[in-house]
Amino acid sequence: MQYEMAAVRVYGALVEILKMGLKRINNKSDT
Repeated sequence: MQYEMAAVRVYGALVEILKMGLKRINNKSDT
C-alpha cells in the first residue's frame, strides 16, 4: 500500500520535529 508507506514517512517526520521541539524546551528549562 503506497498510502501506508507515505503515512509512515509523515509520521517519522512528525516524530523528529517533536523530538527537536522537546530538545528546545528542555534547553530552555535547563537555563
